[in-house]
Amino acid sequence: RALYLAHNDTIGFYLRPSKWQAIEAGDLSGTVIHPAMIRMALLIGGIYWSMQPGRGQPSIDEDYHLQCIHQSLAQQPPDSVTSITVYCQLSWYGFVKREFSEGQAYLMKAHDIVRQHHLQICSPDMLSILDINQPDDDTKEMVTILCQMIYIDKASQLVLELSSVLPKDFDHQLQQLPTFQPWLCKHSVVVSRTRGAYFLQKALRLSSLALVTGFQQEMDSSEWYGLYWSTLEETAQHAAALTTEMLKASLCTDSRKAATLKVCLIICLSAQLELHRLPGLYHPESRQKVVDGVNEIVGLTRGFKDEEVSLLDPILGVCWTIVATALRQEKEAFVDMSSLAPDGNWARAFSVMISCASKVGSRIPFLGEKFSGFQVRAPLLTLVHLSR
Repeated sequence: RALYLAHNDTIGFYLRPSKWQAIEAGDLSGTVIHPAMIRMALLIGGIYWSMQPGRGQPSIDEDYHLQCIHQSLAQQPPDSVTSITVYCQLSWYGFVKREFSEGQAYLMKAHDIVRQHHLQICSPDMLSILDINQPDDDTKEMVTILCQMIYIDKASQLVLELSSVLPKDFDHQLQQLPTFQPWLCKHSVVVSRTRGAYFLQKALRLSSLALVTGFQQEMDSSEWYGLYWSTLEETAQHAAALTTEMLKASLCTDSRKAATLKVCLIICLSAQLELHRLPGLYHPESRQKVVDGVNEIVGLTRGFKDEEVSLLDPILGVCWTIVATALRQEKEAFVDMSSLAPDGNWARAFSVMISCASKVGSRIPFLGEKFSGFQVRAPLLTLVHLSR
């Protein structure tokens, strides 16, 4: 249970203090928190136990706890937010076990509850527009788990190339979220990661359009042109806010939060990198932004410690693929690559990326054969080729 709570940002949930304490105590009475959440803590905590180096398989019967979770839901139906939380975490569990269709099925169950109760991450009837004060616990729990639901869907698209199971109107809500929930956009790791995945997906879509028709031709499209610059501006603002929060967490010796915020920052910087790469071949200022972005992502990757690997996320494989693509483009353009590597050591930069990607590929959940083959090994082969 302690490992489950320690990875709350990675799993993607917020709990008010009384519920947090109930999970710590293993309280199955249901007076403070639904019993299904206690069983979930044991189930997912066991997975994180097995991910730690030198630890064997925990003595936890996963099938038994899954059965208990479903029985609890049937016998004592929880409130809507708790139900969504349980189904999102069952979806997470499905992806961990490489049961991707099962993971998506649970995600659809979560969305069914959202639809039935007309829940939104930024409902039009909210009165706290631009209210910088900290929201109440009910709002924190609801917005956080809805963002995690969206994140799982986007991560499965980006990492595993699965189809979305959620409607597109959530993208519009994410875009409006800083207006309705500025405090959560600044302070919640889960919200920040979801917004980063949203920007990354937008950047890759813009890039794919430019790849088909050519960047110059897309520049002539007023719709594409406007979306390009608005996305670049949004990612820059998001990256600036994340940098401040990450430095604050690091300075205050909150290493776990600092590590998860680094993941969020890498996602956002990768979106920026993909956008700057498009005109980078003929626009010196954009090319310099590519160089700066690669340097920053490599530097952040190098900063991850071995004990922080379980806090990382499979979406980093997509980010490193973007870095490898940018480097290949620069290599083919005969650009002097020496300035890209930290301390002028280009080989060391490749070593950093390869080392961290290998650890992520072998230890964090939801990788599976498909992901480890396509999203990790492919960019690593590119990196090795470029370093020669």
